[in-house]
Amino acid sequence: MILTNTRVLILVALSIAPVTSLAVGVGFIETIQAPDERPCYFFKLKGVQEASPVVKGSPWFAVAKTHQGYKEIVATVLTAFALKKQVYIGTTGAIAASCEHAEVSYVRVEDEPVEPN
Repeated sequence: MILTNTRVLILVALSIAPVTSLAVGVGFIETIQAPDERPCYFFKLKGVQEASPVVKGSPWFAVAKTHQGYKEIVATVLTAFALKKQVYIGTTGAIAASCEHAEVSYVRVEDEPVEPN
């Protein structure tokens, strides 16, 4: 049942994500952080030292609550973390509004690891 729901969440997140992506992070979720005083959800991938060149040296990815796919992306990240699934993270090449970290455009999870597009 969880896997079926997971696939639905992933499809929803992909269907509303922006088409373009400037950087892709591939790996396993290492750390997740709920919103603090900023209206953003944050996470890091194991082994990724820089999420995007727009924020030099920061391993953090961010999703602003204003992102049209915020709930779906957060659900997908939490599911991937719980199931220990590899994720593919696309960024916009910008800093997420009010978040101070690399803006996420999409999150993709595969049953079997594959090369990113």
